[in-house]
Amino acid sequence: DHGHLFAWGSESGKKIADRAKFDNPVLRFMEGPGGFFATTSGGVIAQFHAENQKRLQEFKVVSETGAEAPTISSCACWETLLAVGTLDGRVIIFDTETGDQRTIFVAKP
Repeated sequence: DHGHLFAWGSESGKKIADRAKFDNPVLRFMEGPGGFFATTSGGVIAQFHAENQKRLQEFKVVSETGAEAPTISSCACWETLLAVGTLDGRVIIFDTETGDQRTIFVAKP
């Protein structure tokens, strides 16, 4: 089974949430301002409310060539910005307040 988000209470050790949220496996999980973020295959990053685990919004990384969406290799959040890195070398910056893509660039060594 895949695509579930589980949460446990840190003090009680009891499961407080078990929700099926995605059609694909969750690849990365990160806490950030205003909740937490989960990435899946297909270039999807979803933001969830920390207390009730409701989906707040979704960000999508698309292929530049029209092919399958690139795999997300990393992500980081700072204040209202979400940075997403892909295996094809791109870095995409989203604004978590508006959901807009702010910038995109190719990271070169």
